[in-house]
Amino acid sequence: MAGATAAEAVRSGDVSKGFLSRYERQWNSKHARNLRIAHEINKRISFWDDAKWDRRTELLKMFTPEQFAEALKTNLTGAWAAKLVWSNPRLLKEGVRKLAELALG
Repeated sequence: MAGATAAEAVRSGDVSKGFLSRYERQWNSKHARNLRIAHEINKRISFWDDAKWDRRTELLKMFTPEQFAEALKTNLTGAWAAKLVWSNPRLLKEGVRKLAELALG
């Protein structure tokens, strides 16, 4: 993205900050949402004790290698989540339980 924006700026003869800011807008459009989600996840799990880490990492054993790779890339699309839950109903049960815990305080 950066290279394409820079090349386009040179071709057009406009290397101004305004023109080059296209790169930032494109990057944010593509990556910002997933990074915000990942940041929120990291904030929450940083407070987990060892027992909770053990319980949660057990759930990771249900992921296929491909699902785990997508999770590591924080490629957290709705379609990915739906396929993950469909192939691992226990994850849905855990998710519903967690939502209930959050709702009840």
